[in-house]
Order: sequence, then structure tokens, then C-alpha cells
Amino acid sequence: MNTMPGHTLLLLTLVMLGAPLHGTDLASLSTAELLTQSRTAYSLFPRKELSQALAAKGVKDLPQLTAALGHAHWHVRHCALLALKTLAQDQDKRAALQPLVPKLAEVILRDPALGVRMAAADCLGALGEQAKSAQKELAKASVEDAEDWMRLSAAAALSAVHADPPVMMVAYEAMIRSTDKVSRGAGISKAAALQAKNLDISSLVPALKNVFLKPLYDANYSHHTREAAMNLLVLIKADLTGLASAITHDLATIWKTQEDGYHPYQRITLKLLGKTGIYGESAIPVLEAVIANPANFGCARSHPDYPGFIADSRASIQQIRAALASKGTK
Repeated sequence: MNTMPGHTLLLLTLVMLGAPLHGTDLASLSTAELLTQSRTAYSLFPRKELSQALAAKGVKDLPQLTAALGHAHWHVRHCALLALKTLAQDQDKRAALQPLVPKLAEVILRDPALGVRMAAADCLGALGEQAKSAQKELAKASVEDAEDWMRLSAAAALSAVHADPPVMMVAYEAMIRSTDKVSRGAGISKAAALQAKNLDISSLVPALKNVFLKPLYDANYSHHTREAAMNLLVLIKADLTGLASAITHDLATIWKTQEDGYHPYQRITLKLLGKTGIYGESAIPVLEAVIANPANFGCARSHPDYPGFIADSRASIQQIRAALASKGTK
């Protein structure tokens, strides 16, 4: 005999079929019923609708949402966390959610489901400074989680909870040293954000220089990695000794390892040399060689970027010479 309420059975059927939940009276369902439906919400969209209905009930059912974080199925855990994040975005409800911070910190480190870990990190971030006590767990996740997207989510939350600068520095250094271009770019961006707040980021200089000593071939993404790192190093007036030789070596060799698409990378490289300023004197002969024949650096005369290689090289030579002249070296 079927004892399931009619509206619950209908909703279960709709979700299993992947149908939208619009028009279903979710407000009439209890927290327990909504969580039950989330188990078979295979698409993110109905799960979000269910989470909104859960959040609309306010903080009175927090014990049930908290208990759902231990549910065997990740859909239920995920839905509960989406609801908690929505609640956390309401400043008036954050105090009620603060006792959940230790549990959320545990989730980001131990839950096997990527989506659940990311949602827990997002929830901590939404709580802002009220979740600062989870900063060590967030830092650990931003460095050690096996998934790139989780590391990025944890790093974003680390900023949002106003973690202590030394804690953020450790996490951002690991990101900058990452062999994943997105993580590397995000770490550099977050380091720049700290510097913009007049925080001392000198401890990150070795990692920022490592971007050039151990470069990733990332084509146009170099705007977010190598170019951004150089801009930051120049801004904080870091010692750039040794970078020009590393960059010119990259310029002369990287194109030989790529079948195509390296021209944007090479042109960024040419411009980087100009930014080394007084530290770039050794690059001038290499830049003059590029001007003489860009083909020796991977750009055939028939390629549209051929004139650009020459123009970029000339501009960088001018920058280096101007810096040297300003210092009185030349």
C-alpha cells in the first residue's frame, strides 16, 4: 500500500524525470520532505530550487539541515549546503549559523564529493568573518585538495573570511607555485589583492619569481600568470636579478616545443623583458636578434605577428635603456 503523500509522489516523479520544479508548491513541503526530494534531484537546477525552499523557512530548521550534512547521499548534503549558503548571505542570520563553522570546516576536508566540498567552502565564504575560525582548514584545502576547482573555492573563501595574512600567504604561495595555470593565476591575483591593501607580500617574491624560472606554456593565459606576476614584482620593487636570462631562454626555446598557438605567448614574453628595466640589460642582444629575424624565434615572415615581434622587441629595448639611463648605468 502506498502511504506517500500525493504531492510528494508527484514531486519525486518530476525530479526523477529531470523536469523543472516551477509551479510545484515547494513551500507546502516540510524540511524533511524537501531534503528527501533532493536525494533524487539529479540536476543542479531542481536541487537549487529545493534549497531555496529550504532557505525560505529561515533558521528554525537548522538542526535538520545540520543533520543532512551527514546524509549518505551527496545530493542531500549538497542541497542542505546550498540552503545554508543562502541563509549565510543574510547578515541577520549569520550569528545563528556560526556554530556550524566547525562542521563546515570538517566537510571541506573530508567529504568525498567535490560539489559538497565546494559548497561548504562557499558557505564559509558567505559567512564572512564569522567563519574566520575555519581559516586553517580553508588554507589546507586550498593547498592540498586533489581537485583544482576545490582549491580555488577554498582560496576564495579564505579571502572572504578575512583570514590572517600569514595564513593566506602560505595558501597563495602554494597556488602561485602550482603547475595548473588557473591556480597559478588565481594565486597571483590574490597576492595582488593583498598588496593593494598595503600588506607586505615580500614573502611571496620567491614564488612570483618562480613563475619565470619554471614557466608554464599557457599561451594567452600568460596575461594572468607571467604578465600579472611581473607587474606585481615591478610594483613592489622586487630584485629581478636573473629573471631576464630565464625569460630569454624561454623565448628562444619554448616555440620549438609547440606546434602552433605560441605567438601570443612569445609576444607577451617580449614585452616582459622590457618590464625588467635595469635588470634586463642582458636581454638587449637577444631582443636585437629577434628584430633581425623573428623566424629564429618561431615567427615566420609570412605570419601576421612578424611585425609585432619586431615592434615589441624595439619597445622593450627602449624600456630597458631608459631604465638604465635613469639609474645612470648607461
